[in-house]
Amino acid sequence: MSILTKLKDIPGLPTLPEVMLKVQELIKSEKTDAGMLAAIIKQDPALSSTILKIANSSFYTAASRRITAITEAIARIGFNEVLKITLAMSVIKQFPNTGSMIGYKAFWFHSLTAANMTSIIVDMAKTPALEQYRQDLFLAGLLHDIGILVCDQFFHDEFSRIMDFALREEKTFLIAENVVSSKENHAFVGGALLEIWKLALPVIVAVRDHHTPEKAPEKLREAVAVVCLVEYILCNSLGSFEGTIDHIDKSVWTITGIAPDQIETLVARAEEVAGKTDLVLSIDTGYRPPVRRGPQDHSLLPSI
Repeated sequence: MSILTKLKDIPGLPTLPEVMLKVQELIKSEKTDAGMLAAIIKQDPALSSTILKIANSSFYTAASRRITAITEAIARIGFNEVLKITLAMSVIKQFPNTGSMIGYKAFWFHSLTAANMTSIIVDMAKTPALEQYRQDLFLAGLLHDIGILVCDQFFHDEFSRIMDFALREEKTFLIAENVVSSKENHAFVGGALLEIWKLALPVIVAVRDHHTPEKAPEKLREAVAVVCLVEYILCNSLGSFEGTIDHIDKSVWTITGIAPDQIETLVARAEEVAGKTDLVLSIDTGYRPPVRRGPQDHSLLPSI
């Protein structure tokens, strides 16, 4: 039985968030404006509250007047930033913490930081063609590890075997997964879920192949390379449930045009992005920033 069939037969499998669907339609519209985005956000009181609290936080204003209107919040934070926050919060709500062995707060910290790092890679890359994937890459970064949550919640026996192997053999999650479940790993499962959600092909492929960029269709390898590079940087600097990554396919550097000697810059940018991630996740979630290994010693990154 294929993984798609297995997923489709699962009762209670999370569906594409309605807010996310509306935002995607808004992005594609040629008449997009702040008023249309505000109308979508207002339909979700919890999301409205989150956006307003972020806009009134010290991160965006020191002593400016307090605002109470969503349209003003969009003006203060920025249209694109509000779009990203809206997409992120709509997805996070679909996967509540079920008391598993995964630290969900740390998981979403990694995922949202990855999403925001994709734009930095696009800006730094010497590949102009990447610009066409900017919006898709944010979603791919946000959802690149979503298969881990799906496996944890809906294929729990196999997930437990992976975790047992990792603990018993003192291996990272990635290594254990490759031994126990190499054919249907979390990237493959995540890609299958996004197929069910009918997301754009670059998002699906970037999620499915972010650990195996060499397997991606040639016409989409640029998008995959960005997510692969982001994962490499974050797993080896800020940390991740998956553990460290010892190797990155050399084609990633060639495809993006980013050189290995720019790793220190990328790690520094990741630390900056982490501040925004902490802010977004701390609003109404009880989230507290994790104690993270800093990038002071960049020798922590494996050699290329």
